[in-house]
Amino acid sequence: MQRQYLALLPRVVIVAARQTGKSALIGMLADDRELFDLQARADYSQIAADPDLFSRLNPGPIAIDEARLLPALLPALRWPLMGGATRPGNICWPVPVRLN
Repeated sequence: MQRQYLALLPRVVIVAARQTGKSALIGMLADDRELFDLQARADYSQIAADPDLFSRLNPGPIAIDEARLLPALLPALRWPLMGGATRPGNICWPVPVRLN
């Protein structure tokens, strides 16, 4: 069912509490997309240097794990929705939430 959603939606954010399998899920769903892990120093440095440029150079399909580590990335990923590459499901990233 998750793959059906990816085929329909232009952007997907996986939201769940900590330690619930978000990274595992993105790993399973990212088989046809390049995976960037922001806990990896090389990926973080590449994206953090210029999130807007990264977004334009990677219109998808990509998956970004641990996107919470770089809040400036999320607005940069909006550009494809504003008239750029609108291929459905081209970017997905997991976002943890804190349950009180």
